[in-house]
Amino acid sequence: MPQLHETRYGRKLFERDIPDLIKSIDFLGKQLEEQNKMQGKYLEFLNKQTSVLEKQLNVSQQQLEAMKKPIEHRIINEER
Repeated sequence: MPQLHETRYGRKLFERDIPDLIKSIDFLGKQLEEQNKMQGKYLEFLNKQTSVLEKQLNVSQQQLEAMKKPIEHRIINEER
């Protein structure tokens, strides 16, 4: 009985199918690396945006508190 590599299907497996499979796996690996890089850049962008929004929120909160003080002062003076 012939060995697997000696048969027509065995030669096809070793000469074409396995090399094609390896190429496909390599391609998928490269695509995953690229996707990871892109996701990393996107996360950096989101972190920067979050930082900017947090600063804007802080400023808005400070402005709101500053607007409340004259109103509170007026209410206290009117009650007297």
